[in-house]
Amino acid sequence: MKTYIKENLENALTDKLFEIRNNGSNTSYTFSGKRLPAKKKFLSDDLFLVEATEPTNIIWENRHWTTKDYVYRTFIAFSFICFLLCVSFAIIFYSKIYAIVIDSKYPDVDCDYITEVYGSSDLEKWAYLEYVAYYNATEGEESLPFSGTLQCFCDDLTDTLGYGTDLF
Repeated sequence: MKTYIKENLENALTDKLFEIRNNGSNTSYTFSGKRLPAKKKFLSDDLFLVEATEPTNIIWENRHWTTKDYVYRTFIAFSFICFLLCVSFAIIFYSKIYAIVIDSKYPDVDCDYITEVYGSSDLEKWAYLEYVAYYNATEGEESLPFSGTLQCFCDDLTDTLGYGTDLF
């Protein structure tokens, strides 16, 4: 409280001394403080000085941070952002690989064409062979990819009997 009163008293005395020195003339108040009378010329115009206001946008609690602290904190934030970016890239990458595997296992097929090629009577036999070749592959042997006969047979069976119907 004493410091505040002392500063206000010093400011008032400084203002009063300035008015006495200049005989109280040509002092007008502006938004940023008192406009001092022109004592010099600059490029044939009067040079006016304006008192600076007290800074209000300084966060005094942050004055103890050094440049080293700012660089360290920036590095930590940048590293965390890079880590999150790498994790999101990995998630997207492996999700796309999984989607490709699923799409290659169950490709889009033209069932009318497959029925025409394999015949509607032999479709069940070819579907069974495709099922056995894929799901009952022996150890060390790579399973064959689906050609679409199993998928078309199942779609035809679903259309005929409906979903959730027991066959046996």
